[in-house]
Amino acid sequence: MQHLDGFFKLRDQIDYRALPAQANQNVLHMLYRDWKSFFAALADYKAHPDKYEAIPHIPRYADKDGYKPLIFTNQICKLRKDKHGWYVKFPKAVLQAGCVRDRYDLGKMDLHEQ
Repeated sequence: MQHLDGFFKLRDQIDYRALPAQANQNVLHMLYRDWKSFFAALADYKAHPDKYEAIPHIPRYADKDGYKPLIFTNQICKLRKDKHGWYVKFPKAVLQAGCVRDRYDLGKMDLHEQ
């Protein structure tokens, strides 16, 4: 995974640079997990083809209008509270990338102040 992270940094890939480093590393981790799962399923398919309806397919991109998860840690975004209740605040770099709205209201949750 570190090699792939270094590859995107070296190539100065614009989509990779648009998000915070922790979000990028989480995307690479999920990608690695998906491929590892695919190869495990393929090996199991070769050993026991009767367990499967079809040969396992390689991981794909999301459909044009589809979604893939993106993990934001507590170091990337913060929980804030105002008179309307709790909300999630994202950094400017994430907002400029256009992958999230500027505010996600959580409502009147019973969260303890820290």
